[in-house]
Amino acid sequence: MAALKVIPPLSITDSILTSSNVPETDYTAWSSGTTYNIGDRVKYVATNVHKVYESLRATNLNHDPTTDTSSPPYWIEVSPTNRWKMFDTSNSTQTTNSDNIIVTITPGKVCNSVVLLGLEAVSVRVKMTDPIDGVVYDETISLNNNGTINNWYNYFFNPIQRRTSVTLTDLPAYGTAAIEVTITNTGLTAKCAVCVVGTTQLIGEGIELGASVGITDYSRKEKDEFGNYQLIQRSYSKRAKFSFPILNEQIDSVQDLLVSLRTTPCVWIGDDRYTSTIVYGFYKDFDIVIAYHIVSDCNLEIEGLT
Repeated sequence: MAALKVIPPLSITDSILTSSNVPETDYTAWSSGTTYNIGDRVKYVATNVHKVYESLRATNLNHDPTTDTSSPPYWIEVSPTNRWKMFDTSNSTQTTNSDNIIVTITPGKVCNSVVLLGLEAVSVRVKMTDPIDGVVYDETISLNNNGTINNWYNYFFNPIQRRTSVTLTDLPAYGTAAIEVTITNTGLTAKCAVCVVGTTQLIGEGIELGASVGITDYSRKEKDEFGNYQLIQRSYSKRAKFSFPILNEQIDSVQDLLVSLRTTPCVWIGDDRYTSTIVYGFYKDFDIVIAYHIVSDCNLEIEGLT
């Protein structure tokens, strides 16, 4: 297997998200002159603040959701606005828009990777345009998933399945380029849960065989006294365990890198060929065993975000 890849995400701000075709029309804007009742929702849009809040108290007048410190509180934060859901740290919130989602990100620095998770679409296009050299990258990816097509009957009669993630780590190194992402689902609703833009870093000399992947399911499966099950579907998170050798001269730098990422949700890629080894989350634990004179063993356990 190839070396472990980690992509720390670029923080997306108003100045970096230079355009989006997704409107921020979730709810009406909060107004200091409006009285809100329990359950009323508002949006609050300001520089780098794009949130939806829900009122927790009746006769809620002139309590700013972003600064309220009352006890009990007047407001609770529900989620980012629809436009910004794809840039938060959750797989459970999705940006949605009819037909397509088109965003332009101008990082202002070198970013060679784009990762999209939680997709509901037919295709994805990623285009990078430099103000001097013009279009320097243009890739369109079909999301058709043919993994279960192993005979002609399945080819003609199985329902169409779509991939839910796209990982591109081969964008050219342009520090002034804009990255346009188009997620297309013509005639239906395009959806995206996570959009990560960043720079890929390689760790180790290759994932060893025996890597394990799976999920932690938070759904409820309860049985009553008559043996009947109540099944309530909830979110889940991916998890993975990787072991890989690292050169002894890299031990300190690898440890320093992992320490710096201990509270940063990142995209971890065990092998590009298997989307099951792509986890957006954080590592729970790691250890480096200094086993030999030239190479050592590193073990990493990764927990995905819901």
